[in-house]
Amino acid sequence: MASLAEGSNSGARGSDENQTNARKSGYFSVNKDVELMVILFVVISTLVVTLRRFAYSDLSPFASGTHSFSYEEKGVANDTEVSQEIQEKAKLQKILKKAVMEDGKTVIITIVNAAWTDPNSTFDLFMESFRIGNQTQKLIKHLIFVAFDEIAYSRCLDGHFHCYALHGDVNFTGAKIFMTKDYLKMMWRRLELLGTILELGYNFVFTDLDIVWLRDPFPHFYPVGDFQIACDSYRFGPTDRRNWPNCGFLHVRSNKKTVKFFEFWTQARNYFPGANEQDVLNRIKFSPYVDQINMTMWFLDTAYIGTFCQQTRDYDKVVTMHANCRIGIPPKLKGLKDVLNDWKRYLNSSGITSIKGPAS
Repeated sequence: MASLAEGSNSGARGSDENQTNARKSGYFSVNKDVELMVILFVVISTLVVTLRRFAYSDLSPFASGTHSFSYEEKGVANDTEVSQEIQEKAKLQKILKKAVMEDGKTVIITIVNAAWTDPNSTFDLFMESFRIGNQTQKLIKHLIFVAFDEIAYSRCLDGHFHCYALHGDVNFTGAKIFMTKDYLKMMWRRLELLGTILELGYNFVFTDLDIVWLRDPFPHFYPVGDFQIACDSYRFGPTDRRNWPNCGFLHVRSNKKTVKFFEFWTQARNYFPGANEQDVLNRIKFSPYVDQINMTMWFLDTAYIGTFCQQTRDYDKVVTMHANCRIGIPPKLKGLKDVLNDWKRYLNSSGITSIKGPAS
């Protein structure tokens, strides 16, 4: 490098003879090649060492099992995208403030589209359950319907509920067949929204629309759990990750741990193409990253948070019932109608005359 600088300086002094000799000997070209090679080697070596350290570090959030992943850098959004995001968050926060419970932190969220809001469809059964459930009527005013399309948004407004229009790049109006491309986009868009709600500082209970609420679930949540989730199959203890979770019913408290986890979960989709958010959760739930951020993950007993996958009909216990493990709207409707009819018979036989509960 010093010789190259000296050669350049002599050229500046106008020593034509030295420059001519240097060119003939290939001095400049050789040294430039060497210099470039050294620079490239240093840069590449530095990158390799850095990447290897991150990939195998315990700090890598995707270090799990046979995989080692890392967070992707988020693309730089333009001014228009940033402005739209700020406006959408402001709209969302306004609705959250209106719907929040007395603790000032908690809301209930569900997702609707046109296919689910037809007359006598899941929307009506869902709302009927809140009206006839034990201590559930008081929860209606804390319920936010996130509408994926204009038809669902209008139906929500007609009922005088809290309504939020979720915009996206896909037409979510029709029924989405399980695991199709549009279905996956819908599920991941939903998860992104829930992550945003946590970032805004709100706890939430998320419920699929094909769930009937027979009792107030809040007394049945664990008092210390950051992240609590329903199960398709509950065979172990409440903190045992071998349980098979279902993302249709979640209770999540907003804190740094859950915000980080939802970011981790959302980005994990890039490493499991074609998987829905529930399948990805089943893969990442064992990740050391969950323990590293010290997030507590609890699984809800199907004896209380019921499912058609592992069904209970003990109406002395059941709190909610999810019509999962039935594909398509008609089978879900039939199953949920049967549950509501059974519940009505249970109330009559039990002599329960007041199920509204105190005003809240």
